[in-house]
Amino acid sequence: MDTRPDPVYSHNVVEFVAAANEYCNYAEHASELKGDEMLKIMQRILPLLYLKATLLPVLEPVFEDGNEKFVTEADWNRIHDTIKWKLGTADDFSAEMGDRLDDSSIPVPVTLSENMADIPGSQGLHSSLPGRDR
Repeated sequence: MDTRPDPVYSHNVVEFVAAANEYCNYAEHASELKGDEMLKIMQRILPLLYLKATLLPVLEPVFEDGNEKFVTEADWNRIHDTIKWKLGTADDFSAEMGDRLDDSSIPVPVTLSENMADIPGSQGLHSSLPGRDR
């Protein structure tokens, strides 16, 4: 009989889920916040979410196709559009894409709103939307 504790209920997983839940709640209710208030919250919660994700245990997938996705395209669009509206001209930035970042890398225009809206559905929603193959 296997007496090892289930890693899904480990301290690190529970803390990550709590941080992810907080992020999703704020992202879903961003329309109720002022722009500067939303930015202050996101400046605190995004690094926390990243940190908690780095502490997750490495697990073997249970299902061959991955876990079921719960973010709909309508939800993604609502979150994206709200964040984009709140950020205004601060939404756009350039990022260098590719395996190697060197002098020959060409900056690509991207938006904070798209990246932030992708977080709740990061396990597949963005790859199923048109123009979002990554």
